[in-house]
Amino acid sequence: MAIQDRKLREKEEKRRLILDTAMKLFVTEGFENVSTRKIGEKIEFSPTLIYFYFQSKEEILYTLYLEGFQKLMDRLSDTNKIHNPLKRLEEAIRLSIDFSIEQPEYVYLMLSIRPDNKSSDYKWDQSLRVKDFFGTITKEASDQGYIEAKDLEMLNLTSWAYNHGISSLYSMSKANDFPYKLDRETLYQSVKFYIKLISKKKKTNQH
Repeated sequence: MAIQDRKLREKEEKRRLILDTAMKLFVTEGFENVSTRKIGEKIEFSPTLIYFYFQSKEEILYTLYLEGFQKLMDRLSDTNKIHNPLKRLEEAIRLSIDFSIEQPEYVYLMLSIRPDNKSSDYKWDQSLRVKDFFGTITKEASDQGYIEAKDLEMLNLTSWAYNHGISSLYSMSKANDFPYKLDRETLYQSVKFYIKLISKKKKTNQH
């Protein structure tokens, strides 16, 4: 049993090494410039060994997509314990920012690389999970009177786009020629401003 466990562990370690190496190469050299052979050469694995774990570099990328979006969804699920949907929305966007800062390689893959139609379909399937998550929160916020949404679907799209956009903006800010340097606190302040914009205005008494 110990030998079998060791073999399973070694197999998983090799698979993980392939994924981690491929992710670094995809980010630094571009997906189109990376082959399964190049991934294998980087870690001294034969092409046969690479193909034992993954049929193609597209399958490797798809696996990384799934991992990245699942890691993000795991973080977002932490907001489920927050009862106020408007505060939950704010926290969800903040957690997305944290993910962008702490997992930049995953975010680069999730936002930037579009290798082919099939993998793009996989990517958008995962991205729509995030959209649906934010859609649920905005509907609850509207139903409970925290926001006034004449077009709930448009508000959902706007919240999703804001969340997507601010993550992209942070990723872009890492480039040397980007005109702004964004830190976590600046992005958090942007979230507060956005939440204030969509919040239902309290009526004041007229004298």
